[in-house]
Amino acid sequence: MEEGHPERVGPFRLRSIVGEGATAFVYDAILLGRHGGSSVKKNHSVAIKVPKPSTSHDIILDEALIGSRARHPNLVRTRRLFVARGTPCIEMERIQGERLDKLTINRKGRRPVPVLRAAEIVKQAALGLHQMHKARSGCGRPLCAVHGDVKLSNILITSTGRVKVCDFGTATFVGTRFERAEDTVYGTPMFMSPEQVTGQHLDARSDVFVLGTVLYQLVMARVPFVGSRITDIMMIIAVGDFEDQLRMFKDRAPLLAPILKKCWHMSRSQRFSSAHELYMALRQAQEEIGSSLRGAPPVSLREWVCDHQATQSRRA
Repeated sequence: MEEGHPERVGPFRLRSIVGEGATAFVYDAILLGRHGGSSVKKNHSVAIKVPKPSTSHDIILDEALIGSRARHPNLVRTRRLFVARGTPCIEMERIQGERLDKLTINRKGRRPVPVLRAAEIVKQAALGLHQMHKARSGCGRPLCAVHGDVKLSNILITSTGRVKVCDFGTATFVGTRFERAEDTVYGTPMFMSPEQVTGQHLDARSDVFVLGTVLYQLVMARVPFVGSRITDIMMIIAVGDFEDQLRMFKDRAPLLAPILKKCWHMSRSQRFSSAHELYMALRQAQEEIGSSLRGAPPVSLREWVCDHQATQSRRA
């Protein structure tokens, strides 16, 4: 384990850091022995999320709650919440695969993702997020959950080719413990919706907007909204003048352009009404693109991940 990090948390031995966000570290870990609260076997690999000292415990408690209520194959599974020396931690499934931001970059920089592959990635992510948006509390009350930080580094692709959305630390839902400051915006500016940058109430269509941004970045190999300062980026999104970006995207992916345009509509009522509706639109577009590219090899996210891992191993 790296210097300055614990070697053990509760019944788990931490082996390496696999992720770091603004509020927490995520470790690869194994269960050291029998423990009634864990469903995994001894020496089985899991992911453990441990908050940074400055992080409010309420953020971790909220993330554990929404993770436990939103179960879907396209979401990273939250196994349980446990407390180690007074600190709440989250046990999650350990994903064997790669983060999307790492898959789309090489020594020469960011590389464009083939259109059919990009559509498949966003389609699967939309399906997982739709389940999150539908999540209900233990008594059946809709939680009205919004992820709020959908981006390439929060999307994983497993070694079997399944897309999984992760990191619910910025999620909002009914009944959150963490009280958000009124004058503070949470999330990643380049991956925000207009209502997010202006501090308005969020709903599922905010995540739909950002799924469009992810689709753009995959196809074009660059983020659509850039500026010298964070406030410049937020202003571009708030104003909503995306004509240049839409025109360039249409040149690269004409059959996906109407989908992106609808995701990016400034009026939420004009966007896809749900992530599932976006999923259906992408599925139809894939069929149309596939029929126009007869003889093209089928989309295989599994092979993509395996090829990437093999390349990384050779370089190591």
